[in-house]
Amino acid sequence: MQGDGDENKARSLRLARYMTTLVARKRRAGGDDLICALLRGTGDEDRLSNRELVTLALSLLMAGYETTVDQLSLCILGVLANAELGAMLRADFS
Repeated sequence: MQGDGDENKARSLRLARYMTTLVARKRRAGGDDLICALLRGTGDEDRLSNRELVTLALSLLMAGYETTVDQLSLCILGVLANAELGAMLRADFS
């Protein structure tokens, strides 16, 4: 499945480009968010390089994504495994 590997590489590259663009926009415009706080640092020696910041932002994005997906999967499994809970949740939407 060579095509799948190529598509995964293309997706990773698009995500890295997106984050690089986002960091550049934050550097120009500033703001009150985590990326801007990391851009400011506490001094010249504490500032992250552009590459470090992009890598860190991508890591935070993926960590948040993975934990959210895992928790949603466990919640759905719990509802499917407990018929009474499933019925109770469905009744709330009626």
